[in-house]
Amino acid sequence: REANAVHTVEKVGASKFQEIHADLRPEEKLAKVQEYDDLLRHRASEGSLWRRLLRSLGVSMGGLVMVGDGINDAPALAAATAGISLEAQADGALQSNAVDGSDVLVLRRAGDPQGDTELRRVAWIISLAKKARVIVIQNICLALGSIIGASSLTLITGMPLWLGVILHEGTTMLVGLNSLRLFSSSLRSSRLSGKVH
Repeated sequence: REANAVHTVEKVGASKFQEIHADLRPEEKLAKVQEYDDLLRHRASEGSLWRRLLRSLGVSMGGLVMVGDGINDAPALAAATAGISLEAQADGALQSNAVDGSDVLVLRRAGDPQGDTELRRVAWIISLAKKARVIVIQNICLALGSIIGASSLTLITGMPLWLGVILHEGTTMLVGLNSLRLFSSSLRSSRLSGKVH
């Protein structure tokens, strides 16, 4: 198993890793995940006033992404900020511990290739999550800007209320359309990177 870990690290890029842990029992995996998750959350919340304000509001920052097979890793997957299970089969029944312990299930069909495609899928999932975060921030700004703008116009110019409602509903449509960009970009990137489901 340590050979598998070292091979994976070499394939992904050894410079991206500070430590490698292999051949761990489930309880050891859980302890390591909790240790690193706490450390990363603490580091992410330190520093600027903005980060401290977000933390006081209960916003989660930082944390660990655990990737595992969902069988022996279920407690560690559940303890991580985000748990990604790779060994879930779409053709048969899903194991309950893989479903319960994971935030993300990477489903694989019987005809899908084995090997590093799962790691590419993890990279795709993380990329998709980053795009989703950007789109959510855009949507919040768009909605707040619309509400503040329509309210200001109504108060200052005496704009009829029905026109403000139409502006608000138009913004709602724009937010929905902006969100659809995530779907179209995920389809485009899955076509480019091969057969990602």
